[in-house]
Amino acid sequence: MYSSSEYNICHIELPKGKNDLKYQNAQQLINDWINKEVLIQEDKLTYYLYQQTFQLDDQLIKRKTIIGLLKIHAFEDQVIFPHENTMEGPKKDRYSLLDATQANISPIFCMFHDDNNSCSQLLQEYSETNSSLMAIDITGVQHDLWKINDIKSIKKISNSIDNKKIIILDGHHRYTTALNYKNNNHDKKYDYILTALVPDSDPGLKILPIHRMLNSKINIDIAVKILKDNFEIKQLDVNNTTIHNQYNIFVADDNDHGFLLTDGKKYYSCKMNQEKFDQLITQSFDINLNTYIVDHIAIAKILNETNQKYLPEDNVNFVTDFDEISSMFDKTNESLCFIVKPLPIETIINFTEQNMVMPHKTTYLYPKIGSGFVLNKFI
Repeated sequence: MYSSSEYNICHIELPKGKNDLKYQNAQQLINDWINKEVLIQEDKLTYYLYQQTFQLDDQLIKRKTIIGLLKIHAFEDQVIFPHENTMEGPKKDRYSLLDATQANISPIFCMFHDDNNSCSQLLQEYSETNSSLMAIDITGVQHDLWKINDIKSIKKISNSIDNKKIIILDGHHRYTTALNYKNNNHDKKYDYILTALVPDSDPGLKILPIHRMLNSKINIDIAVKILKDNFEIKQLDVNNTTIHNQYNIFVADDNDHGFLLTDGKKYYSCKMNQEKFDQLITQSFDINLNTYIVDHIAIAKILNETNQKYLPEDNVNFVTDFDEISSMFDKTNESLCFIVKPLPIETIINFTEQNMVMPHKTTYLYPKIGSGFVLNKFI
């Protein structure tokens, strides 16, 4: 991406340079781009309709979000809700970049409940007109941007979002960074963060599963034998030879608390025993997550009974693409894949209502919100 254009946003968002020099480079670049009018300041109060058009499972899908500034709140205010844990390393990097550039380089991605679909209807009307900007990225995703700067529409959008619970879907590190920066620098210009907001009813809101690839010499038959204590296990017909076909059969079946286990040749549907689930739900709400079941009930038990440690950074790969899974099986016959269903939007909402956050590698938002279309420069 660096070589694609001298004005690619990655030069600022992922600046080159050793140690603090990279942040100085980002600062110099953003100021240079403003002076050259590569970046242009809006002279009107503006929201943006941002639509992404993409292919998923042979379907053409459109996701509409509204880009604007979201007021930053402490999590204890019960206005903004995280849905997953964060790590310190990325937050330190984002803090230094924020401090140097004095800008939100890319929007965080959040969800809200759109009463009566009033905001969605407005966005649909705008999307039927010609966009102000259109670009297609290297993955084939089409990005369209519309300016919304008439007062009536701005008020309608603001009213649909005001006093709503906002759930962070992607950008937890950037949000907590902005919150910390606001608390350390008492100036009103730091009270807001650039945000892409999607109505929770938007048909283009897709949360994809993150599967687990266990690198181990454990035979699948041994794994199945170990898992039988806690799971109802059913072998699937191997005539449906592709992983995608087997996955579709698995998803269509009643497997709310379980996973599909495969070594690339055999396939097993594994559903947690109801008695075991009822026992564990009293101990941890996380048991509602199939990824938690895989990590802490299935993989942990398999490795424990074969005297191995669960080291995600060493013996577990996190994958989202079936082609990647097939490729990994082609390279080695010493792997087991634990395939899970997509996480329903309602599950994320339920977790936030319980003031709980999900473990890492639980959700995968596709596609990612694009960077470089809209920035928020603190002035």
